[in-house]
Amino acid sequence: MNRQRPFGNEGVGKDPEGPSFDDLYRERMRKERRPKPLNFDRRFGTPVFTPRKFERIPVMYRYPRIFIFTVVTTSVLIVYSRWIYEFFFAPTPVLTPEDQARVDKYVELTSHSPLRPIKFGKRILREWREKEAEKAASIETESK
Repeated sequence: MNRQRPFGNEGVGKDPEGPSFDDLYRERMRKERRPKPLNFDRRFGTPVFTPRKFERIPVMYRYPRIFIFTVVTTSVLIVYSRWIYEFFFAPTPVLTPEDQARVDKYVELTSHSPLRPIKFGKRILREWREKEAEKAASIETESK
């Protein structure tokens, strides 16, 4: 067999240790002829398994409690943020006398409104009708 030998003179005149070059060459050729496993990569010398491709699970399914907490908190803050700000952080408004007069007028107009929450009963409804009749009569006398 006329094969290429390694470079150098280190093995000249000595008995080589281990298998001969021809034996190593034959073993190498035998291994190369054998069908290789599909998941074998020569760079690593061991079988390399490719991981299975799984569909990515959305965050809302991976962390359901955190997702629900975040959605509920965000929704509540969107709806009630102005009230929360006014209650905890906003400075108390200083009303001018004109503003106070307008507020008093509005309170006076809405305090006798039929839309205010009242207990519906015959007696309460009768009293309310009597008050409305008295107001209407006093408005008529003032306009004369």
